Amino acid sequence: MVAEIQIIIDPSLNQIASIIGQKSIEVVNDFIIDLADELQQESYRGATLDLAGSWDVIPASFNPSAPLSFKASVVNTEPTARFRVAGRRPGRQPPINPLTDWVVVKGIAGASNARSLAFAIARKIAAVGTDRFISGENFLGLNQDGSLQPDSIVFQRSEELANTLSQINID
Repeated sequence: MVAEIQIIIDPSLNQIASIIGQKSIEVVNDFIIDLADELQQESYRGATLDLAGSWDVIPASFNPSAPLSFKASVVNTEPTARFRVAGRRPGRQPPINPLTDWVVVKGIAGASNARSLAFAIARKIAAVGTDRFISGENFLGLNQDGSLQPDSIVFQRSEELANTLSQINID
């Protein structure tokens, strides 16, 4: 799962392109780190904390041949991140082991009954999906297909970044 921000500035501004580009990269990288921190704080807390701990930053870097075009990304490297954020649709059962761990950590059942309860939960998810999938609401504004809703936190923060970049002073 990737939250990506790409900024392209008109290259006809060649004389100040390098200065703006370097200052912009500093602003973008600070922003992307803050976004990753915010996503980590807002992430759902499961039994393993894998989702919250898997946010990573791919910072923008300066390219002298294209000083006003750069990209920075916040990624979540947890393989099931999309399902953990947007929920799981009805269909196949989710893996039992993470559910078993969750049941034990949450104190819902002891270790001796955890696996059978995890199987029951998995069957229910396979039959109707998760509550998060059914409601369509989640902290990231992520649709089930992995796309972001227009009012998502990433789009909101992108607008804030564009505002900040428009105020860069090159003095």
